[in-house]
Amino acid sequence: MTRCTPTKGCGCSHPGSLSACQQLRGVRFSGGNSTGPVSTLAARKFHDILHPAARVQELRNRGHLIDTVWADDVTAEGNVHRVALYLYRGKAGA
Repeated sequence: MTRCTPTKGCGCSHPGSLSACQQLRGVRFSGGNSTGPVSTLAARKFHDILHPAARVQELRNRGHLIDTVWADDVTAEGNVHRVALYLYRGKAGA
């Protein structure tokens, strides 16, 4: 298992898994640090989350409410891809 260090992952100092740190970044990017949905491409590029769908599913399993809408988005190379837009709606029961 890859461990998080201050120079890797979310920058935390605890020895958590890299996946857990990506989940933490996922909550941060989707829960208040953005004004709307975040695309798969943006999650990879700006938040260093390599597999956003897996992180979203892990967050959902922990009770976070995240909507998914499909849309076309253009990569930096100019290619159009069908990607997910994730919209964080808080934690269930909160």
